[in-house]
Amino acid sequence: SSGAPVISNDGHKVVAIHHCANCPNRGVPISLFFSEIEGYFQSCFSNAHCDDGDACNGIETCSVDKGLCLPGTPLTCEKDDNMCTINECNSITGSCGVPVVCNDNDSCTDDSCDSSLGCIFTAIPGCNSLKTKLMSTTGQAGNMFDIKSLSDIEVSGFEIHCDNEGGLLNIHVYMHKGTWKDTEKSPHHWNEILFAPAVKCVGLGSLTALPNFPLPVTVTAGNTVAFYITAETILYPRHR
Repeated sequence: SSGAPVISNDGHKVVAIHHCANCPNRGVPISLFFSEIEGYFQSCFSNAHCDDGDACNGIETCSVDKGLCLPGTPLTCEKDDNMCTINECNSITGSCGVPVVCNDNDSCTDDSCDSSLGCIFTAIPGCNSLKTKLMSTTGQAGNMFDIKSLSDIEVSGFEIHCDNEGGLLNIHVYMHKGTWKDTEKSPHHWNEILFAPAVKCVGLGSLTALPNFPLPVTVTAGNTVAFYITAETILYPRHR
C-alpha cells in the first residue's frame, strides 16, 4: 500500500517508500526525501556524531551496524557538606558540584560563599550612606538620635561634622534599642559600641569619617535603635 517501506534484500534496510495505491508498483528512493525526516532518526556513522554536548549523561557511542546512537552511563553525584556547591553535575565539564551563585542584587554588599555557612552578603562600608544637613551654630558636644527603619538594615558606621579643623577628637559611640527620649540622663541604658581615639577633624562644612563599628548594628523593619555620639572634651557642631 502507499507509504509502506521498501526493504532491501541484502542489507534489510529501508531503501524506498511505496509510491501510491492503485498505480504501478514502484518506490520513491529514500535518498530523495530523507533530509526531510532525518530529524526523527538517530542515525550515525561515528561516536562523534552521537555526542549530545552533555557531559553528565555519559559518553554516547555509535552502533555502526545498526546506525543508531547508544546512550552512555549517567554520572552520579554524591551529596557533600559543601554549602557553596550544588550536588549536581556540570553539563559542560562533567564534574560534580555546580558552584552556588551568591548574588543578592545589592551593589552595596560584598557577595561571597563560605563552605560551612553558604552565601554571605557583607555590607560595603560607606556604599549606602544617608546624607543629612550640617549645622554649625549649635556648639553641642554630643548628639542623640533615633534610626527607625522601614526594612531590615545594618548600620556600619557614622561620619561627624566638627569645625575644629586639624584638631584631634576622642569619639565615643553608644546605642540601645528603642528611642533615646527619656534616657538622656540614664547611662545604664547605653552600650558603648565604638571608641575612636585621636580622630582628626576635617573642618567646617565637611564630614569627618569615624572608623566602622566592629560589628554592624542591625535595625529590623519597624523597630527603633537610639545612638549617641559624643566627644570627650572638644565641642563640635551637631550633625543631623
